[in-house]
Amino acid sequence: MKKVLFISFEYPTGKSCCGGVGQIVKQSRNALLDLGYEAYVLISAGFARRQPVKLLLPDGSIKSFMSLNKFLKEYEWYNLNILFTIS
Repeated sequence: MKKVLFISFEYPTGKSCCGGVGQIVKQSRNALLDLGYEAYVLISAGFARRQPVKLLLPDGSIKSFMSLNKFLKEYEWYNLNILFTIS
């Protein structure tokens, strides 16, 4: 199964709304999930190493990390097949 990671500054999580970029990421993620891909979304207001990030997993759950460094240590992002950056 191919793994895809979207990197975005916004994504509609829970009841919160977001702009067009977040909606595009959401629709693209859903389309790839329907095609059988393992799609993740990395969400952060600004991708600085010490800034908190959230990771939306393929099952729809969200995992929070205290920093981008913590995410990079736990997930082998370099093993992904496809990487999208949408800002």
